[in-house]
Amino acid sequence: MATVVPEESTASTEVKAHEVRPPRKPSASQIAAARSLPNNNEAVWPAFTTKLPSSLYIDEDRFDEEHRKLFMTLPLPLAPSALLAEPGSFVCRDGFGQSVILTRDKDGKVHALVNSCRHRGSRVTENDEPAKGRLMICPYHAWSYDLSGKLMAVPRREVFGELDKSELGMVKLPCVEKGGIIWVKMDHEANDDFSHVSDELVADFDALGVADMHMFALRKHEVEGNWKLILDTFLEGYHVIRLHVQTVGPLYEDTVVQVDRLGSHLRQTSARVGFTKDILAQNEESVDDLRRVVTYVYTLLPNVAFICSQDYCNMLVMQPKGVGKTIVHNFMLTNVNPQSEKLRQKWEKSLELTDGLAFPEDFSASAATYQGLTTGVVKELMIGGMEVAMEHYHEMIEEMVARA
Repeated sequence: MATVVPEESTASTEVKAHEVRPPRKPSASQIAAARSLPNNNEAVWPAFTTKLPSSLYIDEDRFDEEHRKLFMTLPLPLAPSALLAEPGSFVCRDGFGQSVILTRDKDGKVHALVNSCRHRGSRVTENDEPAKGRLMICPYHAWSYDLSGKLMAVPRREVFGELDKSELGMVKLPCVEKGGIIWVKMDHEANDDFSHVSDELVADFDALGVADMHMFALRKHEVEGNWKLILDTFLEGYHVIRLHVQTVGPLYEDTVVQVDRLGSHLRQTSARVGFTKDILAQNEESVDDLRRVVTYVYTLLPNVAFICSQDYCNMLVMQPKGVGKTIVHNFMLTNVNPQSEKLRQKWEKSLELTDGLAFPEDFSASAATYQGLTTGVVKELMIGGMEVAMEHYHEMIEEMVARA
């Protein structure tokens, strides 16, 4: 279970009728995972120990191999669809070795473009917040492109002789929008095979209604640690009541986690405080009711933790900038676009508890672990029975690296 903060009961908050979304049925798989959990007071944890070499986190050659075989090969979950909520919008996403412009054209179709003008290679936009416009104009010489990347205008075109604009559109990257997530391949010569985005995962995200969620906030963190150490934090609940003892830890208890592979991705299902099967049976009809009694945490391989709290989600994207440096973008997605001030305040409080308190504790622990590993004293890291998802994750990463 990842670090997730319980919400206050909406019963104490004035919520307008249009701020409560219609009931959504959970997927059969989500219900089955929840039903597999024992009552909290009957939990029995598996007992085992496996080990991972510390080189997976600190070796430069290993980092370079992961960049080639994972980040330049797999479809990457770059952002939620909610980042580009409206047609006619675009945004710059830096990371993974090159800058990308994500756009949603006037017809609502998403495109991914290399952020490089075909004239002299300059960055076309620096907007890291969504902007609206019919054209994207390079600030260097004002070559302009539409939101599909087509070259539309060249100032003083006559000085270029026989210039064929149709051949000078921005370089496109393979891109697809599934399950409310924008997936992009960083190699512009890659094929259009997006089978990595498994049907099982999409079914769960469709049940959650991710595509219809509202982007409440976007926060950026710079962490002096390896990207996998940060992701590991969201693959186990062993740390929650210990690392977060001064913040959110007292709100939790140790619970057994059900771990399922959804094609090339992972789902962890864990019980909330006081969970019993009787309580579950009363909350199975809608996915939002289900989220009141269990927490779903999805790992989108290779680099994203997607955490489902009661009425909001956090999508944390790990962007490796070096073996020991990572940029983390935290997208906070709410079930609806809040109109009432009380509902906005409620989610502002949740944002502060997660992004302001709990997540920084996770990031600091990851950085401290990286520093400790670079001493060379600890050759192996241990995984125990409350860290089952970590074992699955690293097995899957090794499988992907081996076959790439």
